Amino acid sequence: SIKNEAFVWGSNSSHQLAEGVNEKILNPKKTSTFQDVYKMEAGQYCTFIISDSGIVTAVGKGSYGRLGLGDSTNQSIPTKQANN
Repeated sequence: SIKNEAFVWGSNSSHQLAEGVNEKILNPKKTSTFQDVYKMEAGQYCTFIISDSGIVTAVGKGSYGRLGLGDSTNQSIPTKQANN
């Protein structure tokens, strides 16, 4: 498979960029947090990543269950839904 690099930037107000700090990133920054990225979708409060192996993870503001993880907890590192 092709290994893709991921770049992040933006407000990061909800840790949606998963960079370990809650500070604005004003210029595109290559990130090592998102590995083996096949597809990535970013919104105002959260980011979703599909890995090359098909695993879906989410990071950012979890209110109202927006991350699809079964709760309303905020996530500062990419997290996958627990198997039920």
